[in-house]
Order: sequence, then C-alpha cells, then structure tokens
Amino acid sequence: MIDKALELHRSGRLAEADAIYRQILEREPGHAEALHHLGLIAHQGGNHVLAAELLETAIRSDPSQPYYYSNLGAVRMSQAKVKEAIECYRKAIALNPTLVSALYHLGNILWNQGEREQAADCYASILEVEPDHAAAGHLHAAMKGESRDDVPKEYVRELFDGCADAFDEHLVHELGYHAPRVLREAVGRAVPIDGPFWNVLDMGCGTGLCGPLFRDVAAHLTGVDLSPKMIVKARQREVYDELQDRDFLEELEVHRKDLDLILAADVFVYVGSLEPVFPACRRALTENGLFAFSTEACAGESYELRTSGRFAHSPHYIEALARKNGFSVVRRDEIALRKETGVVLPGHVFVLQVGDTRRQSEDGIIARAPPPS
Repeated sequence: MIDKALELHRSGRLAEADAIYRQILEREPGHAEALHHLGLIAHQGGNHVLAAELLETAIRSDPSQPYYYSNLGAVRMSQAKVKEAIECYRKAIALNPTLVSALYHLGNILWNQGEREQAADCYASILEVEPDHAAAGHLHAAMKGESRDDVPKEYVRELFDGCADAFDEHLVHELGYHAPRVLREAVGRAVPIDGPFWNVLDMGCGTGLCGPLFRDVAAHLTGVDLSPKMIVKARQREVYDELQDRDFLEELEVHRKDLDLILAADVFVYVGSLEPVFPACRRALTENGLFAFSTEACAGESYELRTSGRFAHSPHYIEALARKNGFSVVRRDEIALRKETGVVLPGHVFVLQVGDTRRQSEDGIIARAPPPS
C-alpha cells in the first residue's frame, strides 16, 4: 500500500495519497513513512503545525532517517522557527553528511545570519558531492571572494520562486527598497512625457513593482522574469499587456528597433558582466530610445561579486559600456538602494539614451534630452 500511496503523492494526487496513508496508520499506528508523508502533505497544504506534529511522530518511530529531520527543518522555517530549523538540519547532516538538501538550506540560513564562513563550509560540502551544483557553486565563490561574470540562472530562478509570496513585504517594507520609484522619477526628469505612447519592456520584472509606475507612459507594457512564480504575482497586478517567464536576453533578441524604453530595476545585481546586455538593448531600442536601470555601486573600473551573492558595478564601467554601444548618459543619480543587515547599500540609477544627446548641467547631472521617437 505504501508504494501506491507514494506513487499517487508524486503525481500530485494528494487526497488519494492522504487516504491511503491514513489506512496504513489505522493498521500500523507507528508507520514512520506514512506519518512522514502525511506531514509533507500537511506542509504542502499550509498546515505547518500539523506537519510538524506528524514529522516529529515519524522521527520518534524511526529516528534514523535523515530526510525526516531535513523536512522538519523546512517546516520549522515556514513557521519562522529558525533555531529549531538549524537543529533539524544539523541532525540530518549528522546522519548523512552528503545530504545536499539539508546542507544547502543550512548554508542559506547561516548566510542570512551573517555566518559566512560556516555557510561557505556547507556549500563546499555540497560541491564535493555535486560539483555542478549551480547555486552552491555561486554562493561558495561569493563567500570566498572569487571572481565570476554572472549568476547561474538556476540559482536566480530558485531564489525568486522561493520568495515570491513574501517578496514585496520583505523588500519594500523591511529592506527599504524603492528603486522602481526612483527609476520612474529619473525617467520623468530625463525626458518630457506627454502621453502613453511608448513600447516598454520591464526586464526582470519580478512581482511587477515597476508596472504601475510606468503604465501611464506605456502603449504596450511587457514584463519578463526567470521566475514563473514572480510572473504569477506580476499578473495579479493586471497592469502588463504581456508577461513571459524567460531570460531577458532571449526577449531582447525578438526586438529590433521597436522598444522605446527598457527597464531593469535591481536586475544587474544578478548579472555581473553587462557586455552582452548593452548591445542587445541597443539593437532592440528605437532611435532616441531609453535604457533605464539601477545598479549596486562599487569603486574601481569594473564590477565585483560580493559576499551577498550579488554584483556591484562601477559607474566608470557603466559609462564606458554606454559610449561603446552608442548610448549617452542622460542621468546618473546616486541612491540608497536597500538595506543589508541594517546597513544602507549605495547604488545608482542610470538613464541612457540612444545616440549622442548629452548636455551637461551646472550641477554635474546630465540634463534633459529629446523624447524617444
């Protein structure tokens, strides 16, 4: 019976699997696997209290299974019981030191708590088992200060799929993120806006924070994001004409001089090298088209991968790429990008325009340029 229940569970037929697990428990009240999987169904349904009770009972019935502890750790994280979650993951790893899921989740918790060396050890243990594990490889490189050119797409997709439900609350209200608003203000200061006539692409649109702010200038508003769950959230705003879960470079390739405005709010922190991005945007934009985006700031002439797992870009690097690809810097504004562990991160908002339209103002801010055609 347990095999049949597991098959139904894997195929998503949860009610039928639930019924069989309960039949098993009527015959054998301490059946650990049935208890374990009933706990997973409760967790999937959002009943984390019941899930924890069932998983704890499964562990008492069979304390030798590392997966039971690992899954209980996931439930404890859903309950915001971080200390208990760490304890569960450590017990799972003690039973199986190569259990990747437990190592990865423990590493992420430690990383978020600022325990970067311990987190790096977790990621290193994963890489010994799975050398091609994209997320662990990226985060380990970040912890160790290694140089990289981009972030694995698998990591970005998993990261934002996992935080889609709480994204707006966490980013805007807890971290003080307001790049979309600053971006809208910068575009408004850069060019006169007198009607909804632009074809706008919101790259890495996330939950759609930029959408309502730019709806008034857009005849057509498209959003793209690697995370399908973020796209679901963006669709709920009902402001986009089109939404796609795909890489933004793939989206840019279908455009040739038909976009008036390209947006990228808090996107390039997960990109690194922008060498492929600027020419792709240049090809997609109309003459006098605008390219507006935010970056996390760093000194020097290029970009760097930080221990946060995000990239920071030098304004010199951005401006050199702009010149190389036929853009003028219409605006460059210094902003407080967001908070990290209570510290405000400095950043920039750039508004670039196709062609040589630069006019320097007295205060050093690039002045207004003609509107897009």
